[in-house]
Amino acid sequence: MKGTVRIAVGLCGVILLIVAPAAVLLGGQGGCGASTAAPPTLSPAPVVHYLDQNVPMTAIAAAGVVGNLEQESGLSAAKPGGGLAQWIGFRWPALVQWDQARGLDPSAPTGQLEYLVNDLQTSYYGLVQEMDTAPDPGTAAVEFEREYEGAGTPDMPNRIWYAE
Repeated sequence: MKGTVRIAVGLCGVILLIVAPAAVLLGGQGGCGASTAAPPTLSPAPVVHYLDQNVPMTAIAAAGVVGNLEQESGLSAAKPGGGLAQWIGFRWPALVQWDQARGLDPSAPTGQLEYLVNDLQTSYYGLVQEMDTAPDPGTAAVEFEREYEGAGTPDMPNRIWYAE
């Protein structure tokens, strides 16, 4: 792990392990409260919490997803080439159609995160189950890249670093 490590009690009484520049929530399954709204601006800890609560998935699995999103787009929904997850090919039109049918803006963080949650709850449910057993965020990041992102040049060390 790189950076400074601090431990604090935070969201839902879970212990937060904060590693600059990313934050990873530890504490098992999500579900310490009702679903949460997508964060208006994207940074690692709120997105981990959002996924943890809304997919739901473990915080470790959510950190693996966020590590990939950091590598793909720097957590920018406006990143040219497909937004947060760099949805390309048939995936971007699918996101646009899904969002527009729900009155969401496909170019906005909320629209993209809502689509991602739906994707993880439906088409990639098995991936979530697999990631929920990952022993650490780096392993979860590798699983997410392999089954969801499928990047041509994945740069796995960066994805793992961001996840951790």
